[in-house]
Order: sequence, then C-alpha cells, then structure tokens
Amino acid sequence: MKHLYLPGKCLTVLLLFFTGFITANNKVNGALLTNNLNTTVVAAPVITTQPASQVACTGAQASATFTVVATGAESYQWKKNGVAIDGATSASYTISNVETSHIGAYSVAVTNSSGTVQSSTAYLNSVITQQPQSVNTCQFNAVNLSVTASGTSVSYQWYVNTTNSTSGGSAIATANYATYTPSVNAVGTKYYYAVIKNNGQECTATTTNVAAVTVATAASVSAPSPNQTICPNNAAVISVSWANGTLQWHQSANGTSGWMPVTGGYAVNSTTYVTGLLTSTTYYRAFVTNGNCTTTSTVISITVAESYIWTGAVSADWNHPGNWSCGTVPTSAQNVIITSQAANQPEIAEITAYAKSISLGQGASLNILSTGTLQLVNEVTVAEGGVLTVQNNGSLLQQNSVANTGKIVVKKDSNLLYRLDYTMWSSPVANQLLKNFSPFTSTSRFYTYGGLDTGNVYKDQYFVVPNINTATFSPATGYLIRMPNSVTGGPTGSYYMGEAPMVFKGNFIGTPNNGTIYKNLQTQGNRYTAVGNPYPSPISVSEFFTQNSGVLDGLSGMYFWRKKNDMAVSTYATLTLAGFVANGATPKDEEEDEEEEVPTPGYAFGGQDQNIYFSGEGNDNTNWLIAPGQGFIVQTKEGVANPQAVFNSSMRKPATITGSVAFLKGALQQENQTSRVWINLSSANSFSQTAIVYMDGATTGLDYGYDGRKFINGNATLYSVALNETLAIQARPVFNATDVVALGYAVENYGSYKLSLDHFEGVFANGQNVYLKDNFLGTTHNLTDADYTFTAAPGVFNERFEIVYAQPLSTGNPLLNANSVVVYKEGNAIKISTGNIDMNAVTVYDITGRRLYNQQNINATQTAITNLAAQQEVLIIQIDTVQGKVSKKIVY
Repeated sequence: MKHLYLPGKCLTVLLLFFTGFITANNKVNGALLTNNLNTTVVAAPVITTQPASQVACTGAQASATFTVVATGAESYQWKKNGVAIDGATSASYTISNVETSHIGAYSVAVTNSSGTVQSSTAYLNSVITQQPQSVNTCQFNAVNLSVTASGTSVSYQWYVNTTNSTSGGSAIATANYATYTPSVNAVGTKYYYAVIKNNGQECTATTTNVAAVTVATAASVSAPSPNQTICPNNAAVISVSWANGTLQWHQSANGTSGWMPVTGGYAVNSTTYVTGLLTSTTYYRAFVTNGNCTTTSTVISITVAESYIWTGAVSADWNHPGNWSCGTVPTSAQNVIITSQAANQPEIAEITAYAKSISLGQGASLNILSTGTLQLVNEVTVAEGGVLTVQNNGSLLQQNSVANTGKIVVKKDSNLLYRLDYTMWSSPVANQLLKNFSPFTSTSRFYTYGGLDTGNVYKDQYFVVPNINTATFSPATGYLIRMPNSVTGGPTGSYYMGEAPMVFKGNFIGTPNNGTIYKNLQTQGNRYTAVGNPYPSPISVSEFFTQNSGVLDGLSGMYFWRKKNDMAVSTYATLTLAGFVANGATPKDEEEDEEEEVPTPGYAFGGQDQNIYFSGEGNDNTNWLIAPGQGFIVQTKEGVANPQAVFNSSMRKPATITGSVAFLKGALQQENQTSRVWINLSSANSFSQTAIVYMDGATTGLDYGYDGRKFINGNATLYSVALNETLAIQARPVFNATDVVALGYAVENYGSYKLSLDHFEGVFANGQNVYLKDNFLGTTHNLTDADYTFTAAPGVFNERFEIVYAQPLSTGNPLLNANSVVVYKEGNAIKISTGNIDMNAVTVYDITGRRLYNQQNINATQTAITNLAAQQEVLIIQIDTVQGKVSKKIVY
C-alpha cells in the first residue's frame, strides 16, 4: 500500500501486485509510510498563523517582532520590501532597536522538500505605497490629492505650504483622510503633503512627498440668450453678454452629445452669433478657452416649428403664404393647427395641400373643395365644434395607418335619379347610421347583398337590412339604398310623381376611415360580394385589381348598380382594366315614339355618361378612379379559404383637377396605343352594350382584371364570347386586322333589333372599319358606315355574329337558312322577316291543315299579316322565298 501526503490531506491509494501482499498492521511512522515499493512523499508546508503588522517608536530603543506559525516547515526566510534579510531564517524575526530605516513591508517564505509557501505582508509602522501627485487646474475646477498607506491604525493629516517643502507647513483643519480636495478659487501655486501616523503616535509619523497644486485663471462665460422657436428655413440670433477667454460657438443635434464647431451663419467667435438657415431643431453653446482652461455656457435650444398655425390674415386660400404663422405654406414636415380665431377659415381648391397632421379646434373649419386634396402623413384631429368638410369628389389622403380623432363631413352627390331608383353606397367614415344617411328612404329599402333565406339557405339576392334605426355602415361594404320617398315632405311634386329626377346629396358624418381595411368575401352561391370604397378619397381601379388578384375571380369586373328603376331591364354596368361598359337599362323615356330604337341623346341611366372617365387617348387605366362613397360588386375566386378584399393607403388618390370622378353605382402603363370599340344592341324597349379592347399585355385567353364577365338579364343582353365565357368587356392583344371576335346575344322577346357602334378610339378613330358578319344570313355588314337591323326570336345565340375587320369577297347569292327566317306575333299582327332573301308568298294554315291566309307577290324581305281571322291556336306559317320554302309554327 502507498500513502501520498499532500498539503492538508492524506490520500491513500491501494495497489495490488501479483508478487506480494500488504500486512494488516502497517502503521504511519512519523510523516512517512513505507510500502513494498519503498516510496515516500512529503507534504508542502502550511502557514497556520500569518505574521502581524507592528508599531514601534523609532529612535527609542523599541523592538518589533514578526512571527509565523507553519506545519511541515523545514526552513524560513524573512524579507523586507521583497528583499531577503540576512540571517532572518527562523519562525520569528525581531528588530531590537527600531529606526526609521526599518519601516517597511515584511513577509516570510516557508520551505520544505515539497515546496515553498509565501506569507502575507505585515508592516512596521506605516508604509506609503502611493504618493500624492502634483496637478495643474483652473479656477473653480476641483481636483483631489490622494495618498495610499498600509499599516496598523493609520491616521492622516494634510498640510499646506507656500514653498516646496515638508517643513513649515500648516495643518489643514478636517483634512484627515487619505484624499483631500484643496481650494482652487485663487490663482497661483500651493504645496501640500500628508503626515501619516499609527495609533496616533507621533513617534511613528512618516511624511509623503510634496504635491504642488497650480491654479490658472478660469475661462468663464455669462448665461446665454433664451431658447427660441423659429420657422423653417429661418436663422436665429443667439448671444452671451461676456466671455473670459477665446469664444467659439458649438452646435449639437440633440443637445447632449456630438458637439462640434458651428457650420454656417456668421460671427462664430463673437458673443453674438447668427445661425445659418435651419430646417430642424438645433442646440448651441458657447465654448470658451483661456490658456489650458475651458468652459461652456449652458445650452440654447433653437426649435424649428413643426406646427404652423393658420391665421387667415389675407384670405381663405390655403396656398397663400400670408395666411400662415410662419409666412410659408406648410409641407409634409409640419403639423397644422386651425383655430376659430383666424380672420378667415381655410379652403383647399385646385391643389394638393400637405401637412404632417392637422388639428381643428372648437369653432374652426376647413373646406376641401371638389378639386382639392389634403394629403397628410399622420392623423386628423377635430375637436367638438370643429368642422372639416370634404366636398363632393374632394379627397383626404393619409400616408400612415394612424387613428383619427373627432368627426368630419364627407359629401357625395348621386347622379340624377328618380324616386324609385337605387344607388350602391359605401361609407368613408366610421359609425355612420344608415337611416340617418337617407332618413326619407323607406326603412325596408336598405339592402345588403347575399345571405340566408328563412330556410337557412344561402341566396344570391338582396336582403333588407335589419334594425335599420341602429344599423351602421360596415367598413368597405356596399349597401343598396333607394332614393328618398319625397323631397317636399309629402306625396306632392314632380319628383314624388316620378316625373323628374334629382341629385341626392349624401352626407357622411363620422371619424374618417384610415389604414388597411379588410372585407370578408363570399364563398357561397355564385361568390358575389357587395364591397365599396372605404375612404374619403378616390381609390385606384388598377391598384384594387392588382392587390386583390389572389382573391378575385379571373373574370370578375367591378359591377355597378346603374339604371332607372325597372325590374325588366338589366342592372349592372361593368368596369375592368380594359374599359367600361354601360348596363342594359331602357334607353328612352316612355312618352317617346315606341318605334324609336336609338338611345336618348345624353341618356345616363345605364352609365353611358361615365364612359369618359375610362376611355380616351392618354387616359390609361392607372388614372382610373372609384369615387368616395361608391359601392360595387365583385366575384370571389373559387377555392380560396377565408378570402378577404384588401383596401389600403396605396390605393388612395388625390382629387382630379376637374373635380369629377366616375360615380355609378372609375395597370399597366401602355406603350402601344389602346384601341376600343363599344357596340350597342337596342330595340324599342331594350338596350345592352359590350366593349372589345385591343391593348398591350392582353391575350386571346381570359385575362384577370381586364376581361369582365357579363350578367345575362333584362330584355336583351349583348356580349362577346371567349373560351365559352360571356364577356361584357373583352381585352385582346394589340390590334391585328385579321382578328375575329365572336359576338353573342340573348333576347326574351321576338322583334326587330339593331346593332350599332356606340363610340370608338385608337385605330378605330383613325379609319379602321368594323364589320359585322351574320353567319345565319351569310352576309358581312360595315358597322362603321351604318347600323345593322335584324329580326330575332327569343333565346341565346352565340354563333350568329362575329366582329371582323375586313370585308370578305362576295361568294354569290345568299343561301336560305331556316334560322334566318323569323316569325313572331306583335300585337294582333304576325311579322315575318327573311333576312336578306326576298319572299314570293306567305300562306297560313291551322293545325288541321286548313288554309286561313295567303299573300302573293310580296317581293320583300319583311311583311306583316294583320286582321287574321283566327282563334287562339297554333298556326303554321309557310314562307315561299326566291331560295326555297320554310315553315314555322306560332301560337296566335
């Protein structure tokens, strides 16, 4: 067995060997143990009592003894100030006659064969380890003198002297600590030292070196001029009354750091300094140097006003500098404050006005006219009694998604409408009560689109808004609202009688909507949702389509309710990025000649008057706008989970310079000319329109945002056809004269109909003809030169007509086609049309084969049979033409 002795411990290790064994009676012999390997380990010495500091009077035959106690020690070596003392090699060291030279730091090294241990340090009297240092300073700039001494019960006393000496000095009252702060009020040099004692015994005193404190004349400066507030791009004058030393003005952007000599301005070293023109708040101070002494004045802040106050001193014109407190029209960097004390209250017209934010006090007002725009970075605040009004087609824009406070008024005029007509509205403010918006509309004539019927089945139809007296407009939601019942307060007047239209003056009152707004989209039924512009500003058509491409159906247009009230006619005008198509509302007044088939000049009920906002050279779709207050319908893309339409600040646009924006019911920059042609289908009691658009970026397929699906409803519907889809608007690639477009129609009644060009632009305005090919009759007609009249039976016809752009060569006489022969009853007459093939004769038989009527030598393509002596029965009409015979049945 082997025992290893280490400092303070004994570690026993058992070793087994095949060649021997350990007896059970092995014992420790002194500090050693011998095993069968004959190995001995000695522990290093351990100091159990450290030497203690001593105090002894010098020169008085006093003695001092330092002692150490250690285990395992074999030898000792005492040291003074780290140097070995000759002959001091025992556990104690005694100085018999202490002199000043003996004062110092003592320690001992304890050694044996395993190593050496160093004791801690003990001191004889006081040992100075750090002397006080001389220092130069300026008046009133405090400095400290410090000494570090080690020993037992050390005390201090500082002295001041007029000479560089440790004698003759004067003790300084209360200067009894290791650190002393001398007076620096007077210019000159004084000398300081400290006397250190142990236990207060004078015989132990030791003295530090002398430290000189030299005080120079201080730099000084008076208090500066007061803080100021100035207008942007103005200079400030700042000053101090006096300065003792050399002066240099400094500046900082925050008043605490980054100080540097001023830039700009003049008299930078004078007690009065004129700053440069400032655009942001800046801080200044005077920096004064006197020899090695420096000082600074207190800080002056020059605040550049972030708020402009409207004074109205000159006029109501926002854009006149004389109406503002700073004599400058505000920009997006300034807040605007409008008070009731202004001489004139402001108006914004024909400009875009800018501000960082705007605040209207009680009694203050701001009027944004139809041609005006107020563009803010941040919030609107309107105090109770303040009035901010956005007039019809004016615009309030906000850049950041911040909360507004207080109420504004947003005015929106409808088109000329009759008593029973409707408009789809959307509120630009929060918490607008529906009933208060149109108080004289019947309570059952406020509608939302889409919902569950009484059987809890979803229906694509309009539902009456419940609880109308407390219901409010939901954000970004379209509401169909009928016109007021009366404007006279009773059942009187031409408006009430339905004889005259009027413009409804919509007034929305509430906190203006701002920031990003989401509207949940319908996924049931045919996936149609009534949405609307939620802002007190127009929104961009192209931005709306672009930012909602992930949730809108590929053929969804914007569908606007636009018609004179009539259940028998179609309802919606259609807008896409390719163009606008009016709806199929009745094109004429009832008192007009029933045979008249041309839309009434200036007719606006179907939205034809709105086309100017979405057409014309240079008017690409990036300029198209949807007015404030406008609601419309869109179709959701199929298969999208939890779809939401998004509206945000990037869609918001300023007012137009004309003050007019499309109101119905408003993305690509095009390098190539866009060409559009609008085609009308009309009859005595119907009207419908479709548009074909040639533009860069479109395809012959179905293009999201550009092609718009057509609703087939009303007496007659006209549309184009692509990939089996019926389109109100069809966008196609840049114009090519070889293009062919299928034109379809649906009619509910027999009769005579007319196809005509409504208007056109691009290549069609520069001589390109538009031809209508009638596949039933085998003819091609130039629509540019004249309208095309045809007779139609009820049904849907997608293959009869094509639009082409070249006149085909004649292929001979037209051929008889049964589909080209139309027979229908109108009043008491039976009308017959054979297209472009002349008739020879017409014979009428009853169902038994009895001949009831015969007419010969007709020699025309149209004829009418009147006063036929027949009962209500099925008749067979036999038409004999120059190309053959055709028989048709009709119920008479």
